[in-house]
Formats: sequence, structure tokens, C-alpha cells
Amino acid sequence: MNDERCPLLAARSLVKEFGGKRVLNDVCFDLFPGEIVGLLGPNGAGKTTTLRLLVDLLRPDEGTLQFAGATADRSAMDRIGYLPEERGLYKRLTVARVISYFAALKGVSRPVAEARAEALLTELGLGGHLTTKCEALSKGMQQKVQLVGALIHDPEVVLLDEPFSGLDPVSTQQVREQIRQLRETGKAVLLSTHLMGEAETLCDRVLMISGGELVLEGAVQSLKERRADGRTWTVECDTDLTACPLVQSAERTRGGRVQVVVLNPDVVSADLLRWLADHRVEVQGVAKQIPSLEEVFLRAVAS
Repeated sequence: MNDERCPLLAARSLVKEFGGKRVLNDVCFDLFPGEIVGLLGPNGAGKTTTLRLLVDLLRPDEGTLQFAGATADRSAMDRIGYLPEERGLYKRLTVARVISYFAALKGVSRPVAEARAEALLTELGLGGHLTTKCEALSKGMQQKVQLVGALIHDPEVVLLDEPFSGLDPVSTQQVREQIRQLRETGKAVLLSTHLMGEAETLCDRVLMISGGELVLEGAVQSLKERRADGRTWTVECDTDLTACPLVQSAERTRGGRVQVVVLNPDVVSADLLRWLADHRVEVQGVAKQIPSLEEVFLRAVAS
């Protein structure tokens, strides 16, 4: 949190207890305009509790929330859009009436809401469904309607709790593109998801929570590079490398690559390339193996 920019939303030392059990402990983070931040953690880690604190559905036992540099109050909540994990649509009402209701709660008039809703629904592949009753929609379609309800007032901060739940691949792509558009228009997005691939693809930064505590935070690529073990390399070649004295083990993977684990983590690509050249091994490339975000996550919550 050494960023000199002013965060749109800042959480400071958040603590929350239920029945004497502390489920969040001293959680601090910032959300800045024009970025997507992933909120990751195992079940029960405190992700949903964190989101509910940010929208005043729960009150922290300790800690503070700031919006645009000032203490967050009820007016700040109108500048936040929240997609909960649980669906909360009135199934016997039409899509238009449900979205208009959500908009009215945020002070948006019905004509403005319907115009915005039609545009958002079209982008999400639901154009023409304003007059459809929610009960006639599939679970994935309902999820997209609820997303529109979270965005209808054009919030500055968007909190998304498992936004890809119940979506097929086409709908997932549409929601993914909508989230990217939010970033492009300067919104601050906090995305809670169990899908590590989505987090790795979408997020600029991630926050990893385990046991109610923030165990890891940083830019996605930086976290991955910092947690490379230094001993695993990928060599693009067709040769068995088990004879290399630098190598502890070698295993062929897909795509004509050999994954090697070197004996010494201080070995650099130049050392490998020198041995390969001396032994006339045709090589297309050598690169240090960078862990996936899922691997980083599993290591963080296991430590």
C-alpha cells in the first residue's frame, strides 16, 4: 500500500467476529480506479464477509473504511455496485421492473434505468428481455440480470462475488468482457472468485485471504515470478537431458518441451545453454518455470 495515488476505497485494519470467533483479522487493502483486483481464498476464508463489510451489510468490530479519502458513509454506498453470490431477483416480476427497482434504490429514474438496462443486457447477450419475467430465465441469464442491477447506477467501485457462477462458456466470455470494460472506464473492481484461471486472466492484482488474514497481496505477474522456486526450467528440445550434470530430474511434457529440475537453484539459463551447446543439443528455448496463480495460491494457504 505504498501507492501514491488516492484509492477509491480503502480498508484499514478490518476485524469481524461472529459468536466470539474472529473471522477477519486486521485486513487492509486499497482499490484504485481502473484496476481489477482478485479476492482469493479457500471456503470460509472471509471473502464474502469482507465484501459485506464494504457495502455496510455488516459492520466491522474494529477498523475503518474510506471512500475517496473520506470516511465512508451512506452516500458512499450509492457509489458502489455489489453483486452478491446469492441470487436476489423477484422471479414473478419482469426484468425491466426488477432492474428499475434496483435503480430506484440508488436514485436513478425509471427511463434512465431502462435505457441503461437495454444497453447492458444487449452487451451481455440478453437484448430484448426487458419484458421477460425473471422466473422464465435460466440461472445463467438471471446471473447476468443481477449483474446489470449491480451496474445500473454507474458505480465507481464494483464488488463482484463469484460473478461466473452458473454461466456457460459463452456467457462467461460476455461477463469477462463486461468486467474488462469496467476497468477501461476507470472503475475499481474487486472480484471474488474460486476460478484461478479467471483471476489470472482478468486481475491486475490479487489479495489472498486465509483464516481471516491477508496472507499475500500484489500484482499477478510479480507474485508468480517471486514465487518461482528457481530450480524448475523448461527446455524446448528433443533430447533426453537426464545425463546433464546440472539436472536432478527431467520429464518430457507436451509440445516438445522438457521440464528439468536443476540441482542448484543458482543455475541460470546461460549455464544450461552452455552445456547444451557443448553437447550439440538443438534447442529452441530455455526459460525458468513460473508457477501458475493456482500454484501460488495453494502454497500461500498451505503455509
